[in-house]
Amino acid sequence: MVSRIMLLIVSFFALTLVSASAGLWVFYSHIAPLRDLASKPSLMEVLDKVESLKYTMIFGNQSLNVEVKVDPTSKSGVITVELQDGSRREFHFNYTKRTITWLAERMENGSFTPLNPLEYYEAFATNVKFIETPEGTILGVEAFPGIAPVYALTYIGNATYIDWSTLYNPRAQMPTWVRYGYTSVKLSESNIRGVELLIQSQPAYFTPAFKWYQVAVYAKLASIKGIPVAAELAIQIPLPQGGLETLTIEVKDVKVR
Repeated sequence: MVSRIMLLIVSFFALTLVSASAGLWVFYSHIAPLRDLASKPSLMEVLDKVESLKYTMIFGNQSLNVEVKVDPTSKSGVITVELQDGSRREFHFNYTKRTITWLAERMENGSFTPLNPLEYYEAFATNVKFIETPEGTILGVEAFPGIAPVYALTYIGNATYIDWSTLYNPRAQMPTWVRYGYTSVKLSESNIRGVELLIQSQPAYFTPAFKWYQVAVYAKLASIKGIPVAAELAIQIPLPQGGLETLTIEVKDVKVR
């Protein structure tokens, strides 16, 4: 997936965004996930609609199967993670409109080990956990089993001030570091019109305030009942000591209310 991102950075420069032969209905069905992102959905708006989400996540030498289940009535959810050795981990969370208020791992004896929701909200939203010193120096990255397929692009777009509406508004100035093209997206055994999206990394100081500008993102996006879902997602993160880490995700199933 790393090489795919680098190839797309070159090929997307030559991409024609809107085909003159495409009808308006086809156009709007393809750009539906971009319109969803442009609406800036809150965390609660997304989680209240997502009944369940299953995906495979690969980071480093680890491949994890993740399942997320959400109960909108109690504003709570459970994340179950199956590791390569067959063992399981289970995380429970509560959420409000804009953040998670409680996050904890359930241990084998039934007790809960709490995690700081302020520290883990970004990881919950993007599946990427930046390791930082108390002084704000970034040391590296880890993967976390969050809700990236349905919320990472919203979070990253907010962090880097992407106005998603400029991608489909012919009168607007589209960001030069974002490219997209029409594609067919496979989700839950269905083929849906959507987009293939590339966010290129931008030169910036690698500090907590600017870290997301240096991240490259590739996604295949479709809209499911107003929720933008990344059926395929790759997040390429530079390391402070040099080199890159890539988190890849493939959605196996998603159910939206």
